[in-house]
Amino acid sequence: MRATDSEWVVFIDSDGQCDPSDFARLVGLRSGADLIIGWRTPRSDTWVRKVMSGAFGVVYRRLFNVFNVRVRDPSCPYLLVHRPALQKIFAGNIGILKQGFWWEFLARAHAVGLRIVETPVHHRERASGRTQVYRPSKIPRIAAEHLVGLLQLKRELASSEVTYEKSGRAQ
Repeated sequence: MRATDSEWVVFIDSDGQCDPSDFARLVGLRSGADLIIGWRTPRSDTWVRKVMSGAFGVVYRRLFNVFNVRVRDPSCPYLLVHRPALQKIFAGNIGILKQGFWWEFLARAHAVGLRIVETPVHHRERASGRTQVYRPSKIPRIAAEHLVGLLQLKRELASSEVTYEKSGRAQ
């Protein structure tokens, strides 16, 4: 991600759930945006995955309300980002939320004042295989790591907020 030299960078999961034909819609929204993020509609994950994501979303929005994080689907794996914006996001200590990378990515995008646009994207059932990350036996550890990571991320971004305001980058 850091090595890219293209003007715009697209991210999409490789599990077949995101529809590549939605890419044209993201490209069409570039004007006036630093980051275009999809929201999965309808979200074709299992009910367990939706519940976990919803619960995490409640905690996430509460902690990052100060940065006005108000997107529908902060973990959507379908994004198009302008390279200078990507560099601003990567200026921080990215990688705190290992299994929640997009949640962290979006919190950092908001913290540096990026112009974010949302658009619906098609979400399909997984074509084959099962998630290797969110297996039931791993959930308690992942939940604990995420809560600790969210608090660490909030502290980092809150201490950086003063810097962003002084440089005129915060909204």
